[in-house]
Amino acid sequence: MLANLLRTDGDRHRPLPNDSHDVEAIAVLARAHRDAIRTGQRDANRLRSLLREFFPAAVTAFPRLSTRSALTILAAAPTPAMARGLSSDQIRQLLRAAGRVGVRTSEVERLHQAFTAEQLHQPPAVEQAMGEAVRAIVTTLTATQTAIADLETALAARFDNHPDAEILRSLPGLGVVLGGRVLGEFGDDPTRFSDAASRRRYAGTAPVTRASGKSRVVLLRRARNQRLAEACRWWAFNAMQHSPGTMAYYRRRRAAGDTHEAALRRLGSKLVGQLHHCLEHREPYREDIAWPNAAIDQPSQTPADRGLSHHPDSRQPTGHSGGVKSCRQADAPASRSALDTAAETRMITGAGRWRPATRSATDSGNPMCDRACSSCSCVLI
Repeated sequence: MLANLLRTDGDRHRPLPNDSHDVEAIAVLARAHRDAIRTGQRDANRLRSLLREFFPAAVTAFPRLSTRSALTILAAAPTPAMARGLSSDQIRQLLRAAGRVGVRTSEVERLHQAFTAEQLHQPPAVEQAMGEAVRAIVTTLTATQTAIADLETALAARFDNHPDAEILRSLPGLGVVLGGRVLGEFGDDPTRFSDAASRRRYAGTAPVTRASGKSRVVLLRRARNQRLAEACRWWAFNAMQHSPGTMAYYRRRRAAGDTHEAALRRLGSKLVGQLHHCLEHREPYREDIAWPNAAIDQPSQTPADRGLSHHPDSRQPTGHSGGVKSCRQADAPASRSALDTAAETRMITGAGRWRPATRSATDSGNPMCDRACSSCSCVLI
């Protein structure tokens, strides 16, 4: 049956990538590491929800319940009555057992006052049962954090021994964790992606353009590798902290009207294209070649640029992303084409509303954009 499918419809099926066993092991470790982080976040949220029902002082005392200090004290005193019975010296000893060095007296007094403050109580039997539930979640969360550290150590050992690790770590924003995720999802088969555009489409950073008659719509690409799309999103976010060129491009996109997620996706598309060039030519990333005009025409920083921190799960993209052909090509605006002079183009916004939009001069005719970007005259907000 399978042979007959290949005989009749062989052109409709993609060949399996010829990845090495090393990159398959990296993919397994990177995915397990990501899943363990998600599990830890879920357990921390469960712990916070349970403490709010009978022990709100713990939520006030520890804004981050996943820290070692919070887990150590909650394991020793999971109920309000037990926490109220802790003396200042006992709290200091628990903080030292959690690895704190040089515990300040003000911190100890703050925790002691939070635990001894008046609060509403559950019935004693219910409070005791909730304390056992808290201890169980704390045990699970502690084990998950240990597993995360072990997986990261194993991932670092595998990733550093891969031949492509030096190239990936040369790009801004890629370390052991994100570099391992990107390498594991892309693979190391040199024939899998024929050009940068196909690599962008697989990562989901390239948009989908649908045209019929005079109507043209640019949509988010949803048929993509979700794990890789998330890794590219955080890659673009981290790159801005280490590369002036990426930060300058992000600010230009925000000044052109892109939302935060749309600008990150455009930036991620360029970084994926630069990665493709560096892997194809076996050369490390160079900031001066990738962003030769980073210091030209930078707009002033907006309030949105100063507040870039987002929750890890706030990944609701609403924009269109262009890309780069190679990190040797200049990010310089070219002359406006006939598409740029179009009066209006019907666009879909993040809320699903239509609005007019025109293509900005920054992206018009740019040789660094792929076909999906340069063939449309609109910007998805």
